[in-house]
Parts: sequence; structure tokens; C-alpha cells
Amino acid sequence: MIRAIRSAGIRRAVVAKSRGGAPKPGQGIDDDALRLALDAGYVIGGYHNYSWIQGRWIEQDPSLRDAAIVQADGTHKTIANPWDPKGRLDRCPAAHRSTFVDIGKSTRKLGINYFFTDCTTTGGVLQECYGAQHPVTRSEGAQALHRSLSALKQLGFIVGSERGKWWATQSTDIFEGIETLIEYGGPFYGSGDATHWVGPYRKDRPGYETLFLGYDFNPARRVPLFQLVYHDSVYCTRRWNQDAGRDRSLWNRHDLMNILYGTPALWFMHPKAGNVIGTEAWSRHRDRYLKSYRDVCGWHETIGFDEMTEHRFLSSDRLVQETHFSSGWGVVVNFSQHSWRDPRGFVVPPEAFRRLAPVSTRGDDVIKKR
Repeated sequence: MIRAIRSAGIRRAVVAKSRGGAPKPGQGIDDDALRLALDAGYVIGGYHNYSWIQGRWIEQDPSLRDAAIVQADGTHKTIANPWDPKGRLDRCPAAHRSTFVDIGKSTRKLGINYFFTDCTTTGGVLQECYGAQHPVTRSEGAQALHRSLSALKQLGFIVGSERGKWWATQSTDIFEGIETLIEYGGPFYGSGDATHWVGPYRKDRPGYETLFLGYDFNPARRVPLFQLVYHDSVYCTRRWNQDAGRDRSLWNRHDLMNILYGTPALWFMHPKAGNVIGTEAWSRHRDRYLKSYRDVCGWHETIGFDEMTEHRFLSSDRLVQETHFSSGWGVVVNFSQHSWRDPRGFVVPPEAFRRLAPVSTRGDDVIKKR
């Protein structure tokens, strides 16, 4: 796969391997793949989730309960989900650091430079803990998690986590999923099997049009408040199971929203999706994926480390919008099915964007049609 990514002309990538089976150092990343990825300048690593304490782990090591959140009544709260029907416990925010450091050291020795920790920066992670070993308030918990994530950075990792919160913007480099409005999208992903990963979306469920399309994929109802504050701090993506190829009718919308918000493309490759780069199936999708790479990631390479300094709606239906960045670059994005005649003297075709160069290089303005 790494050879195929390189041969496709992809110069920059964060390659994150999802975990299969029990966790282990390196998450099964092949030594040659690691060498090739590092040689290409890629960021590469695996998936970890030690913010949860899985029921099957507790069966093997009951002492893991000692790291779990203790409720006010002195009990643990067991939470079942499709991936752990026996139930899991949530790790106390103050009980992460030693686990992160131990796993991180063994992983970093292999040469891996990316550490993704799932669920660590999600909305429900901050809970009070009343345990005698690690009591914390929510604000203390945020500080403790910040220190734990910072410890991974001190080991030399690029650090990623799920969703993302303001208190982790100094200690986390990548927020996966923050661009997805999960409350409006979650019911339409599918169940806890391959339908959850690769689709198709559950369009038959009530609310698909009004919630999923009406909010999650409706730029007229979204304002990039997080990017206006933290664009220069954290690399933000959509949720892992919102690969644009999952519904090709939404692909243009995916790309245009990323371009407007200055966020990169996310590809989730899975054999059941028929989109794994380097396989025969890839040839059917190659050109469209690489167009996203050129348009979205090419733009992100220009403004990825900038502050977002301005966002505004240009049309009354809010389907034509503009953002500007601290380097002087800006972009006008037209989500509509009609051309936009801008009062500044240019036209943006339907489902297209126009990059606005800094004043000193204004002759480099470029129109891109989807």
C-alpha cells in the first residue's frame, strides 16, 4: 500500500492503520512499509484506545479496574457497545499518563511517528472521578489529559485523537471527526459491522434528508467557528467512516467544504469498499480520489498552518461563501447549481471554487471547477 501511495504521486500523508484484534506494539505495521513511509516523509502509526477499558481486558487482568472512573456512589459504570458486548469501563482522566508513556515508548522504538488515541478528546471523556487513587473534577481531568497527551509529544510523536476539544489544542496535532456533526450523522452510518465502516449510508432511516443532508452536509447551516479560533493549531478531518467515496453523490460537497474550511481530505480504505489503493479495485476510483488530493490537499498545503481570519456568506441562500487566512490567501466556494458573478469582477461556476491570492501575487488567482 505504501508503494502504491508513493507511486500515485501523493507527497504528504498521514497513514493511520486501524487495529485488528488485540493491541500490540506497531499494530502490525510491516517493517518495509514503515521504512518506505518514513523515507517518503509520511506520518505513520496505529490506533490505540486506552481511554476505554474493555471488558475482555478486565477478564485477563482484573487490576485494570483500578484505573476506571469511580462514580459518586463508589461504583463503576459499565457501558456496552457493538464492539464490546460484555461492557467497558471509562479510564479516569487522571489515569492515562503512565499507560500512554509505556505504550508510546515501545511503539516509538520501532520508528513509528504517529500515535492516535481514540475517545481521549471526545465530549464524554471528562467525568468526575471519586476514586481514592485518582480523584478529579472535570477541569482537573482536562488538565490531566493535556499532560498525558503532551507526554506523547515529548516522545516525538505526532498525536491524534477523536473529535477534539479546545483544552487539547496545545497537546494534540490531529482531531479526527471534529468536522462531522455526529449527532446528525451517527444514525445513518449502519450497524457495528462493515456497513458501519464502508456503507452505504442508511438513507431509509427517518431523518436522513432533514438531519444528515440538512445539517451535516449542508454548508448553509454551518459556520466554521472552531476553525476561526484553532485552524493554525490543529489539523482537523471528518469522521473516519465518512470517506467521500462512500456516497459519490456527496463527493463534490465533501471537497468543497474541506476547501472552504481549510481542512484536509480523509480516505478510509477497506477491501469491502473496493477502494484500497494498489489493488485492482482502486483503478475504478483512482482519478476521483487523486482529484480530491490535488484540489483539497493542494490547497491545504498552502494554508494549513495559517490562522483563519475571516468567514462570510456571499449569497442570500448562503451557498456561496468565502474564507481568508493569515498568509493573505482566500477562497470563494460556490456550493450552488448556478454560477456566481462576484461584484469584484470574476465568476465562479457551479460547484466550484476560486482561490484568491495575496495582493502581491493577485495574478495567481485560480478558478477550479468540480
